[in-house]
Amino acid sequence: MDDAKIVVGGGFTEIDGVERNGLARFNADGSLDLSFNPNIGSTVNALIVQPDGKIILGGSFSRVGGELLDTVDRNLARINADGSLDTDFIAGTNSVVQTLHLQEDGKLLVAGSFLQVNGEDRQLLVRLETGIENEQEQQICIPIVAENGNVAVVCL
Repeated sequence: MDDAKIVVGGGFTEIDGVERNGLARFNADGSLDLSFNPNIGSTVNALIVQPDGKIILGGSFSRVGGELLDTVDRNLARINADGSLDTDFIAGTNSVVQTLHLQEDGKLLVAGSFLQVNGEDRQLLVRLETGIENEQEQQICIPIVAENGNVAVVCL
């Protein structure tokens, strides 16, 4: 991220005793950013920080900001830099999203175990519009597997 903050996604419910469901952000000094709590409610398997600061999330979740998402809008979402749901990005899958890739033309590749995207038959891989142009290099994202088998992703 441009402000040297680090965004972390995974299957966690707290960080250092502070409730954070599936997504957290750390300040440049390593402290938890207490102003950022999108409350995903479950697991974030993949994330992309867009050049405009918005964050695209993929995983296995049905809530953002504690609010239940529409049935067809689950497992894929975009949040604003402040952690609120970006209602201009309407997309979702009927099953788990495993990975995301933002292409140079601003389009988003989404892969996972889904059979439908936005209520239409689209199996395992789909390319979506994001409404942005990707004019920066991709950030570094590292998947981390914990001893208990949970997978998290860290993007710098």
